[in-house]
Amino acid sequence: MHEAETARDDLPAVWAAFGNGQLDAARVSIIAAGAWKLTEERSVKKLDRQVVAYAATHTTGELRQWMRRFIARVEPDETEKRYEDIVGACQGVCVSGCRLGFRGRG
Repeated sequence: MHEAETARDDLPAVWAAFGNGQLDAARVSIIAAGAWKLTEERSVKKLDRQVVAYAATHTTGELRQWMRRFIARVEPDETEKRYEDIVGACQGVCVSGCRLGFRGRG
């Protein structure tokens, strides 16, 4: 549901391609999920201009990879920030989990 709203409201070319059968719901969902990660309106507009041609001719797996590269290319600072947030959160969990594991063996 949210994917359809995002496509309808923020990605008019994607929504039109979905309406005329050029894109299926799976591809629209992948595109909308990628659009949610973009913080700049101009990035969303650029995505809308570029993604339909690619999405219509590639698999969903290829589209996911393309979306990751697109996001990293148009908003590199935001991509780096998300990566650092994820790595920082994982390190806290991993270190904590490792400590628990070692205690259980001794």
